[in-house]
This record gives sequence, C-alpha cells and structure tokens, in this order.
Amino acid sequence: YTGFIDPVLDPLNLFGGTATMKQAEDLIEHLCASNDELHKWMTDIMQKRQEDWHAKWVNELLRIVKPGKYIIIEDVGWPGCSEL
Repeated sequence: YTGFIDPVLDPLNLFGGTATMKQAEDLIEHLCASNDELHKWMTDIMQKRQEDWHAKWVNELLRIVKPGKYIIIEDVGWPGCSEL
C-alpha cells in the first residue's frame, strides 16, 4: 500500500470543522510568529494531535497489510512551525 495521509486542518477545532487550507496556514503562521506562551502551547498541542492522527493511520496500515508485504510512507509533513 502507498498513499498520502492528509493532515488535520484544524486540530484544535477553532473553526468548528469548516477550516480551509488557507485558514489553517494563516493560523499556524500567526501562532508560530508569536512569542506568546499560550500560542507556543497551542502549537505544541496541534503538533501532538497531528502526530496522533498519523500514528492511527500507520497502525491501521500495519493491521491490514498482508504478511510479507511492504508499507511505503512516501511523504511526511513537517511540523507546522518548522523552518525546513
């Protein structure tokens, strides 16, 4: 199996489940540029929820893969506040 696991656009549910990619990008850009401790805490929580989401998908892939077959994870998103 191969594929791309989409990120959670609004891991804090600030947009009530209707977040667009632009809103998500603007939010993370704002939070990452801030020196506010609350914003840092929010980005840490957002990152943890993204990691949990991806871990669930990987667990599911491991569950359904046939014995002896491969799972290829082609692309992994960088943390939202990453400079990479």
